[in-house]
Amino acid sequence: MEYVIFGTVNITNKGTSTFGSAGTTYKEKETNTYSGNKSEDRTKGSGYTTSSSSTTIEYDTSVDFRMFNDRGDNLYSESRHVFGTSMDSYKGGIEYMVKRTPFGSKYGKK
Repeated sequence: MEYVIFGTVNITNKGTSTFGSAGTTYKEKETNTYSGNKSEDRTKGSGYTTSSSSTTIEYDTSVDFRMFNDRGDNLYSESRHVFGTSMDSYKGGIEYMVKRTPFGSKYGKK
């Protein structure tokens, strides 16, 4: 007996998210000078600013998986949204469904 496996993966770009942070350090130095009866205060400072950001692209992925025998009988059919938002998250969805085909290790288990 021969089998035909048919599958599709639909990946939709949900958009991007950007996260960032910034910080500033300011260092100040104060100098007092006494000359006679006069007092003079001087302040010097310097600032340092750092920032960083990260942008991620999120995807919505669904997998459609079907298995037929050589007579055209549908042995297995399932569609599902997969867990994760990365471009290659479909791999986990395919592995999950293959295990639940009539020849998989988790066939009949829910």
